Amino acid sequence: MASKDDSGAVAYVLACAMGVVLLVFLRGFALKCMWGWFVMPLGVMALSFWHALGLSVTLLAFTGRSSSTDPKESFGMRVAVAICVTLLLLGVAWLIAWGV
Repeated sequence: MASKDDSGAVAYVLACAMGVVLLVFLRGFALKCMWGWFVMPLGVMALSFWHALGLSVTLLAFTGRSSSTDPKESFGMRVAVAICVTLLLLGVAWLIAWGV
């Protein structure tokens, strides 16, 4: 039978996995939006969500960027920070695109 500590660890792993999936889709959405705002006006074709998602994952695989260099920071906190940074960048890009 699983102890209370084991169920907490399982919940943490599931929450981190859901956060990573959310982050991947959020980055694809952000890339699609920013492509439409900044690249399409230059005459380049539109980017579908799925192409943006694939491009985002490919770029992440090659750059290997991490949101933190602190080894003591938990993986869940890194995912949360990455989600917040992505939302912040999307908001700033929206403000720039609409000239606010």
